[in-house]
Amino acid sequence: TTGGGTGNPIFRELPNGWNFRLSNWVVDYTAFGIVEEIGMTPDFVVEITENDLTLRRDAILEKAIEILN
Repeated sequence: TTGGGTGNPIFRELPNGWNFRLSNWVVDYTAFGIVEEIGMTPDFVVEITENDLTLRRDAILEKAIEILN
């Protein structure tokens, strides 16, 4: 699931040196509703194993190629 952050945040600093950020917008996908803080569930889930990392194997790219073929 995605992180649910589509707000294109803006970063600002207050006069006292504190920093903050605010969402610049809220996205409402008609089919999914508002996804802020909820995220979107993928159609295809790819688990990345420690072996994939050791072999420097890109399991996500391989799955995408498999789906496209």
